[in-house]
Amino acid sequence: MTEIPGIGDEWVTTEEAARLSGYSQAYMRQLAQRGRVPARKVGRDWLLNRAALLRYTREMEALGNEKHSPTRKQEAGI
Repeated sequence: MTEIPGIGDEWVTTEEAARLSGYSQAYMRQLAQRGRVPARKVGRDWLLNRAALLRYTREMEALGNEKHSPTRKQEAGI
């Protein structure tokens, strides 16, 4: 794990987030930039909230193929 001074266990780098979630680092940056997971930018690095990331990952796993449904997005107001 990449250590960033002053950042506790609550926040993880995109590298660590990718390992935790199974998604790519590029996708982690997209989630951060789009506000899908609480994140903050420190210099050029994105840090994602660990608990929110794990919650998001569980939600996507539970949805299965439904996560790709256009009607789900309309119903959820996304």
